[in-house]
Amino acid sequence: MDEIDGVEVITFLDAEAFENWLAEHCTRHEGVWIKMAKKKSGIPTVTDDEVVDIGLCYGWISGQRRSFDEQYYLQKYVPRRPKSLWSQVNVDKVAMLTASGRMREPGLAEVRKAQEDVQGRGPTNRRRRRRSRPISRRRSTRTPRP
Repeated sequence: MDEIDGVEVITFLDAEAFENWLAEHCTRHEGVWIKMAKKKSGIPTVTDDEVVDIGLCYGWISGQRRSFDEQYYLQKYVPRRPKSLWSQVNVDKVAMLTASGRMREPGLAEVRKAQEDVQGRGPTNRRRRRRSRPISRRRSTRTPRP
């Protein structure tokens, strides 16, 4: 079994394999590194779009991405942290997944927690907070890394 920093690295051949694994392991706090084939490699693996949707169904989100080799990269998936912000893209995806009946109880529980959190402190808008930062601290004005 391959690991990086104590987190298991797994290759899933298709979406069904990842969903079956996640159904059994959705309570793992450390998450998992998914070894995914690059598009140009021609190697069959689960796709990024598939793992995003399946992850949301179980309350997981993507984290770090790392290069692996010429044919693969690694994408870390972890359970959503308490009180983490939801992007509008993920809110929309969850609405679509809910309407199609794909959401599972762990994912629905995360949605309920997020809704309770928003009701308790009022809605937040990432864009408003970013725009309120001084221009010198905005990410878009920083010098790109070499």
